[in-house]
Amino acid sequence: MDYNTLIARLSRRGVFRIKPGLERTRGVLNALGDPQARLQAIHIAGTNGKGSVAACMESVLRSAGYRTGLYTSPHLWDVRERIQLNRQPIGAAAFRDIAQEVLKAERQVGYTLTFFEFLTVMAFKTFADASVEVALIETGMGGRWDATNVLDHPALTLITSIGLDHVQWLGPSETAIAREKAGILKEGTPLIHGARGRAARAIAACARKKNVPLLQIGRDFYATPGVVQWERSRQALSYTGPAGTRTLTLGLMGRYQLDNAALALAAFETLQKQGWKITEASLRNGMARVNWPGRFQLETLTEPRVLFDGAHNPPALQRLLDALKASPWHRTPKTFVFGVYRDKDYSRLLAMIRPHAAHLVVCTLPGARALPAKKAAESFGRPDSPPQAGSTGSPYTRRVSGRNTCGVTLVKDPRQALGKALRLTDKNHLVVVTGSLALVGKLLNKAKPAERGALCPV
Repeated sequence: MDYNTLIARLSRRGVFRIKPGLERTRGVLNALGDPQARLQAIHIAGTNGKGSVAACMESVLRSAGYRTGLYTSPHLWDVRERIQLNRQPIGAAAFRDIAQEVLKAERQVGYTLTFFEFLTVMAFKTFADASVEVALIETGMGGRWDATNVLDHPALTLITSIGLDHVQWLGPSETAIAREKAGILKEGTPLIHGARGRAARAIAACARKKNVPLLQIGRDFYATPGVVQWERSRQALSYTGPAGTRTLTLGLMGRYQLDNAALALAAFETLQKQGWKITEASLRNGMARVNWPGRFQLETLTEPRVLFDGAHNPPALQRLLDALKASPWHRTPKTFVFGVYRDKDYSRLLAMIRPHAAHLVVCTLPGARALPAKKAAESFGRPDSPPQAGSTGSPYTRRVSGRNTCGVTLVKDPRQALGKALRLTDKNHLVVVTGSLALVGKLLNKAKPAERGALCPV
């Protein structure tokens, strides 16, 4: 079976299909010799920021000389990005070979894994076969029933921020969601977490029940902003934690990345106490060089400039909007390019965008899960005028906050939507692409997924 045929076969399992329970994953892993049991793993859950924290930790640990495995989701361009060795996606031949072994194990035990479960098993098998020294494992959704939660003895667990997302699966409140995320806690294994308020209290209660040592953001550690080098895509921060205060450079942009960096730095302090060899030089080098595309990623080679951020739920979008307020483009008119999945809280997302948009271009993502552009435009506000005949999009206008007129344009194809936005926007203004990492992936250069992306042709 060639690589493309394999991907098509796996995709038919349903990329977004969810079946709670760990028995299928454990059964197939057992048939493969339980590769996850051979890993020294760091397990990361949370609503937003999991990938950024994992990327920070991977960058520093690799800088410190550790052979790393990195498992994250979703991918931007190619499914192989989800399984990386030393920050490089595994090759197509290796992907195919490992997948064949997992398929054989499925037949042996009589289980059919979901798409995510299958890739999780592949990741554990890949990392064990490669003898990685540390595996950074990001949950897909939740924690308690997540396929990654077969790690019985991780070296460390982290929970990033908690917000409302996947409420149909995780519960209607931040407290309920926090309890589900805290399902990854293992007795005696240290936890670093970035939750606040009721979610933080729920996590602390779960930690006490399992005798889990805990460090909490805002109480035990925190980061404050320093000078931002916008043209170099770097920002300085001051971190204060159990070991004291240090100032360093972060290779990720956006004010919201300060919390993610603080989580990673607190984790390193904990690992150093456990005897991990992480020098100050490797820590500084790794944090400065970390790269995680599609998160507050500013492209300066176009006029107007384009900012990509895969915010896909209200907490993530609020962080994006707050980061924009702290940027040089606070008062700059902005055109938003927006595409989203129908199971997201798209009405709330659009309501949050409305006060900040000079113009909105809505598009339809590929796949049955996508929200049609027309429905997004209707949610944004009923048009005051019909589509103009012969136009490439469908321009509408509505009154925003009683003062500003916001144009709304429908362009089904994401790449054409970006092209339309660039033509609509003054060269000194800003285009913001958001709503989904799938949209960001469509509009960034597919050729170099491990590097800083460039715009696709439009």
